[in-house]
Amino acid sequence: SSSTTGGLIETVDSDYRDAQCAGALTLGGEGNTVDMLGNDVHTALTSVTDNGAGNTVTGMYASSPYQSRQPASRVNFTRSRGAGYASGTIKGDFVQSGNVATPYFSQEDLLFFPEDLMISGTATTVTADANSLTGRYVAMPSFNSFSQFNNIFGRNAVIGNTQAGSIVPATNVTAYVSYKCPSIASFSFGLQANGTTIGTNTLSCTTSYQTGSYSANLSSYSGQNLSFFFNNGEVDVAWIALVPQPNNQTFQGTTTLAGLTNSGTSNLTGAVTAGSTISAAGNIYTTGYTQQIYIGDSNTNRLDSSGANNGRLFSGGTQTIQGNTQIYLQVLASVIATITSNNMTVAKPVISTMFGNSTAATLAAGAAAGTSPTIACAASHKCTGSSGTISLTTGTSTTTGVLLTITDPNTHTNYPDCTAHIVLTASPYTSMSNDLFTYSTTVWTLNTGTALTASTAYTVTYQCAGY
Repeated sequence: SSSTTGGLIETVDSDYRDAQCAGALTLGGEGNTVDMLGNDVHTALTSVTDNGAGNTVTGMYASSPYQSRQPASRVNFTRSRGAGYASGTIKGDFVQSGNVATPYFSQEDLLFFPEDLMISGTATTVTADANSLTGRYVAMPSFNSFSQFNNIFGRNAVIGNTQAGSIVPATNVTAYVSYKCPSIASFSFGLQANGTTIGTNTLSCTTSYQTGSYSANLSSYSGQNLSFFFNNGEVDVAWIALVPQPNNQTFQGTTTLAGLTNSGTSNLTGAVTAGSTISAAGNIYTTGYTQQIYIGDSNTNRLDSSGANNGRLFSGGTQTIQGNTQIYLQVLASVIATITSNNMTVAKPVISTMFGNSTAATLAAGAAAGTSPTIACAASHKCTGSSGTISLTTGTSTTTGVLLTITDPNTHTNYPDCTAHIVLTASPYTSMSNDLFTYSTTVWTLNTGTALTASTAYTVTYQCAGY
């Protein structure tokens, strides 16, 4: 067949070979295959409008090729799957994604065009839209689901988990939807098994197309029919895709893992070969106290979270950072310290509380401070178990003995070595020298052998080390 002024095809399941058409081609009907030959396929055919379903228009040979170069493959003029697509065809997609224990026929079967989507066994109205990837959309009414599919034999998307294969594997999956909304601002999208909702995700919506997703574990729904659930108002759907998540994958080269969301007990396991990189766009975490994270290139060169409380990297217990030769502490490409088996070399000044942590210690006045004394950490100072400056005002009837106590927030195995300096807060800043610390594993007790002056302000500075 040939035409020099465009053409109109409204047949059903017709095959047009070696067709020629210059100008605009419009298709109705369904299942028609048109193969253009003998034209410059990039210029002679000005446009193709597909008002039908499942039509395909392709072209190959150019009698006047652009820049004297023939196309390397046939050109598809329609937004379709192309000629020759048949659902239920077994491909190697399940092997590539690591789902060898839960095989499925092909990823292409899990990409649903608008004409594939049916509501309660009833075909939906498909509307042409040049802004849609598929060239059209189907309107989903509120609180309904796509439960049958024209591109699946028997029309039911049965969840399967056998070596005989299935359309939908009973494994971890992510459902993607391309959509727009004529009036509502958000809606819920999710999955159902035999009409019972597995879970949903709330997606924002505008009059422009965007993509959203929901992830779920289908391992406990084998033998049930899968459907895609919508609610809250009309949603115009350009396409839906169901993607089995990678399982037991071995990654080579630089691999970026993005969008690996989960619902329930979704997992990603596997190995990373030497010299490879995995980059995660979100958090990497473990759940359960017995889980482990190893960051490194071997068991002897790693950052280890084994046994960490709440699955956090450094939270309780004894943590180990170990390296074959050296460990660098580095901030923004500036090495702060280098640790080897024999020493630690510090390249930057170190500001430290010396021991324990910087949590404030508890201060208390003793009997030697008299009746109704006051004691507090000096203004703009910090009093910890290792150092501090104390403001002490004695009460009446001062005496010798316990002047004050410092309770460290941590319990230590050994006693510290502390020194104190007691002086009058006001001039002439007289120093009291007859003092001595005694210790327990948590309390440092400052004793005085000379009674301080009653109702007088003193400043006590102390330093503790060695524990």
